[in-house]
Amino acid sequence: MSSPVSGGVAAPRRGAYFFLSYAHSAPSPVEPTDSDRWVRVCYDDLTERVRRLAQPASGLVTGFIDDLILAGSDWNAALGDALAMAEVFVPLYSPGYFNKSWPLREREAFAQRLRDLEGDADKHQHILPVLWLPVFSWQMSSDIQEAIQLGADVPAYVDNGLRALCMLPSFRAEYEIILDRIARRIVDVAENSPVGPSWAPPPEDLSGVAPAGTQFLVVVAAPAGDGIPPGRDPATYGPEPQAWRPFGAAQTSPLVQYVVHTAERLGLSSETVALTTEPAAASHSATLVLIDPWAGADQAGRAALARAVRALPEWALCVVLVNRSDRQYRTGGAELPRLVADTVGRAEPLDVMGVDDLQQFVDGLPVLVTEARRRYLMLGPKFTPKGATAIPTQQRKNDS
Repeated sequence: MSSPVSGGVAAPRRGAYFFLSYAHSAPSPVEPTDSDRWVRVCYDDLTERVRRLAQPASGLVTGFIDDLILAGSDWNAALGDALAMAEVFVPLYSPGYFNKSWPLREREAFAQRLRDLEGDADKHQHILPVLWLPVFSWQMSSDIQEAIQLGADVPAYVDNGLRALCMLPSFRAEYEIILDRIARRIVDVAENSPVGPSWAPPPEDLSGVAPAGTQFLVVVAAPAGDGIPPGRDPATYGPEPQAWRPFGAAQTSPLVQYVVHTAERLGLSSETVALTTEPAAASHSATLVLIDPWAGADQAGRAALARAVRALPEWALCVVLVNRSDRQYRTGGAELPRLVADTVGRAEPLDVMGVDDLQQFVDGLPVLVTEARRRYLMLGPKFTPKGATAIPTQQRKNDS
């Protein structure tokens, strides 16, 4: 893999033994920013096992998992590159894997790559499914059956999945058996039946795999075009608010793309709009509003922001985001975020999210997305059966 950089590594630029694919979990109160800790533990263990078995002359890097991608990278392109370089695709199957569009997109991207390859080699062996969490009996597809066959002779694996074996010391022997089996199959396929690097579509480009409808709306309030305040770095903005890059050169993609990527990985089909437009999807979607404080640098701007924010549904989560490393923030702009938050707020001032770099923002995104979704489920419209009486939102809030 390419040289480590602070905050992670880039996608591999040469062949890799395996790509680990999994369904991201929403943060929990117990582990708010590390809900997939055991996936990473398993990945690290598998990487070490493959490294010990691999032939040094293979020229392949060991493995890849998506949280190794640098925060400032184009995640979609980086994942496409990683899928194009991997010899074996290892999906960790769970009920959530088949309910979320992002892992299914990763699997389809790798499968499409295999279909495009010429030759009569057994391409199916390059996909090695693993049972991560147990599934219900009615979910026993051929994919799940194949994952179970990996450890059919290990009852603890069949009954509980690899996650439990990884977590619990009492299953350590069984965990080592399954881990060794996975590593040996990866190395055997990669070294004895390699397909070599070839093009794979970036997962986000496979829109047909996504669920229908918008489940998560990202709204941006930021200067754009000719409305950039004097003295602001033009590279931070673009022709439309959605092009906002508060971290400047550290960002390969606009800020909204990082939010969309996180929401999609958590299973929410997403859309982005500017706050200056009429966000119709906000009436039936979880909504996160990101506000650049320099959109309210003057009184007129704050008044316009206030009108737009107050027109949003009450469940919309509105956050004033500021890059504390911004030169103008350090030289007189520190009071602006709070001024905007106090002025624009609805019943109460808006939250201010101050971060020092892009990585810090990215690390907090799962919590932001999950909180916006929670607010929608609690305060959003409730659909009642025909003949029933809907409970007003305010009454639901009082009863909760």
